[in-house]
Amino acid sequence: MKRFWKGVIIGLIIVSPFWFWGCLKAFGATYHIAASGADATTYTNLITAINHLVPGDNVYFNRGETFSEQVVIATSGTSGNVITLGAYGSGALPIITNGAGTGILSTDKEYLTIENLHIKDCGGDGIDLMTTAPVAAWGDLLAHHMTVDSCTVTGSVGNGVFISGHYATIKNCTLTDNGDNSSHHNIYLKGSNALVEDNICSDSAQGIGLKYMGADSTFQRNWIENNHFHGISYSNDHVDTFSGNICRYNVIICTDFNDTPVGDPAGINIYSSAAGNFTGINIYNNTIYGYDDETANQISGILSWEGGAATSCTNLVIKNNIIWASDYAIGIVGTPAGFASDYNQFYDFTSFYYDAGAVNWATWSGTYDTNGASGDPLFTDVASGDFTLRSDSPCIEKGTNVGIKQDFYGTHIPQGLEPDIGAIEYIVKQDPTEYSSGFGF
Repeated sequence: MKRFWKGVIIGLIIVSPFWFWGCLKAFGATYHIAASGADATTYTNLITAINHLVPGDNVYFNRGETFSEQVVIATSGTSGNVITLGAYGSGALPIITNGAGTGILSTDKEYLTIENLHIKDCGGDGIDLMTTAPVAAWGDLLAHHMTVDSCTVTGSVGNGVFISGHYATIKNCTLTDNGDNSSHHNIYLKGSNALVEDNICSDSAQGIGLKYMGADSTFQRNWIENNHFHGISYSNDHVDTFSGNICRYNVIICTDFNDTPVGDPAGINIYSSAAGNFTGINIYNNTIYGYDDETANQISGILSWEGGAATSCTNLVIKNNIIWASDYAIGIVGTPAGFASDYNQFYDFTSFYYDAGAVNWATWSGTYDTNGASGDPLFTDVASGDFTLRSDSPCIEKGTNVGIKQDFYGTHIPQGLEPDIGAIEYIVKQDPTEYSSGFGF
């Protein structure tokens, strides 16, 4: 308790008049927060529920309870001594809710982990780990090394998760129904070297499933479904040119727009502004399905375009994707250098868009996708959301090696002689007698 009364460093502020704090320890300790319990210590002053965290401390909220306040992380961790917010006990994830604003907030902090929490019905962002804006140059982002793992974020008026900083990781999370306008999304990231993997990201009320600005990042094995606008959007309104991004083995679905989007939605969208550009985005083995033409908008599987003097993303590579889209299968504005598209399977589309107009499959495949195909990919059961391939799918062993070893479900690639097209590798069911040694093994 000495650290509490001496007020050495304010590490975590939980603004609440009636919360209970248990198991206070000294430096580098683990603390537990409960809303009730005989072993808890009561803090009744408006701001006395303050713990002085130092790098390496853990703060755990009791499972099955709801904490109706904002959590402000005011101290950084260090490399090897991360500050962690998580859960203890048994039962449902602890709920943090703040109808008046952001649920969990940090500003210009580093080495933070938020895990096993349910952030619900916040009046701002669910989780906001930000760098003080504005920044003059991309390297000025002060926040870095922040992880959100195994959290559920639902019903935020703002973004589900907003991170402005380098080396961010979002994994194993479920984000649903976040974003009440076109500026708010389920996930919004600004910063380089991000990893976004194994998340469910769905039903953003007015925004995008995953919006990103930065370089050298990987988005993989995410299930992105029925967001209001794009599934994944790379959007650059900064002065820099961003390179080295990889988008692979994601399943992106849209069969139900909440209402008419403002603009032309796409499964994967790439936007370069007059100020900044993207280059070298690799889009491999995604399954993009069901962008229904319920609106007057042009709806694309993959769309790369520009909003000013810049050109579309240069050195864009699109390979091994299944693209099922109602309007443009792929839309490329202008004639960007280094564009390559091959080994993709297209279905139920109207045309392609290249340079300044629509082109048909025969014209497109004369230059691009010479190893691609147009036709039904033969999913197992689209109606139930099963996007595995049937045994007679034309996508089996029709892809090309892009150096990836695992598919959406972690299945080894390839199962046959060559990789499959799409996010989910067909699993070959072997006859157990096929490999008999002749010795009864």
